[in-house]
Amino acid sequence: MAARSASAGNEAALRAAAKGFATARVPFDVYFDDQGRVRKLGQRFSFVNGQRHSTVAVTSTTLLYDFGAAADVRLPASKDIYAGQIAEK
Repeated sequence: MAARSASAGNEAALRAAAKGFATARVPFDVYFDDQGRVRKLGQRFSFVNGQRHSTVAVTSTTLLYDFGAAADVRLPASKDIYAGQIAEK
């Protein structure tokens, strides 16, 4: 479990997130370029939907490119960051 290896600041969040997964493992595929850099990451997992008492399947793909290009990265304003619990009706 990733939470075991996480820094103190991330451990609680990872443990909470893991409770929502329907399975203990998250299968993934990683594709590397000729220089050994990750170019594509695909993950497949399910989480428990409390409203329907069923699981929801998720497929997530991240593409990485333009290595070495300058990037202007800024944190969103505090009012735009939600760090609480999502309530279900």
